[in-house]
Amino acid sequence: MPQPNSAQPIGAVSLGRILLFGGSAWLLGSALTTWIGTPEVATVPATLQARSQSVIVSQPARLAELHVTAGQQVEPATPLFRLVDDRLAARIRTKRQQIVELAAELSRTEAAAEVELEWRRRELQREAFETRLKLTALREAHVHHQVEQIAWQEHLTGIDRWLGDLGADRDVQPLLLPVDALHPARLQALLRADESASTLEVDAAQLALCEQKLSEIAALEAKLVEKVRISAGADVAQTRLRRAEAELKILEEQEQALTILSPGYGVVGSLSLQAGDALAAGQCVIELLDGDQRFLVAHVPSALVSRFHVGEKVVLLFPQRQRLEGTVAEIPPQAEATAADDDAIVPIRIAPCGKLWPHLPVGSRVSVELPRG
Repeated sequence: MPQPNSAQPIGAVSLGRILLFGGSAWLLGSALTTWIGTPEVATVPATLQARSQSVIVSQPARLAELHVTAGQQVEPATPLFRLVDDRLAARIRTKRQQIVELAAELSRTEAAAEVELEWRRRELQREAFETRLKLTALREAHVHHQVEQIAWQEHLTGIDRWLGDLGADRDVQPLLLPVDALHPARLQALLRADESASTLEVDAAQLALCEQKLSEIAALEAKLVEKVRISAGADVAQTRLRRAEAELKILEEQEQALTILSPGYGVVGSLSLQAGDALAAGQCVIELLDGDQRFLVAHVPSALVSRFHVGEKVVLLFPQRQRLEGTVAEIPPQAEATAADDDAIVPIRIAPCGKLWPHLPVGSRVSVELPRG
């Protein structure tokens, strides 16, 4: 019997192998494409920033103490740092020493014024006592003279007129006698009554003088404390002390103002200064970052700046492949001038839009996809 021929044509075998390997390669390519995804898009780096507020010093000083740390959340009126002004501290020490000396001077003048006041008061009291004694005596005499005048007036009412009878013989009587001639007793009574009236007037004048003198003594005693203090210099010393105390209060308020407070809410940025550093006027000590007003600064080569336009949206690649959007907010005016320099880097500001950006620390790296040219 003829044996079966097991040999196959060479062309058929080669074609089958080619189809087999080709299909396998196509399947492998499709799988790789599905696994890898779309090709990578060109991006530029960007850093996350936040609107900041600089806390500066208004005068040359020295940093005494920092009350906050980097990254700390602060509220309005939170103490940030304390300054030391050596000249202000020296003025405060001098003023306090001056107040001690002025207080001692005031105590001395007040003591001298007390001694002088006591002596003057005793003199016035002695003079007032003597005046009161004299006034009492004058009042008694005045009453006595009033009684005497009343007595003589009553005596006058009981004396008749004198008709000229001298008690002698009729041959020697006056030839002519006035019909209104006074009796000698009546004349004496009239003279004594007039004398009493004059004495009463003198007494009244002396009483008025004594009472006026007592009023003057009382008025002088009421002003005695003030006058003695002025003459001793106590009021001047007290005025100087009060002025020095007011000046010290102003200096202490200036010293309290050296503790700088936070002007608002924010996050403390990086701190490059430490206690003891000298500060110039206008120097920034702390940057307060506002986490609610964040933005990106994209570092774009000058040759690619023309792809960005203000107001257009760009795709942002945050960590963990988060794809969000932003709006080109600002392109520096000098970007056109540096466009010819391929090595120049232009900072472009990108503002948030669409979905909220994730909360990342300021300075985090983000990628910005290049818009199609």
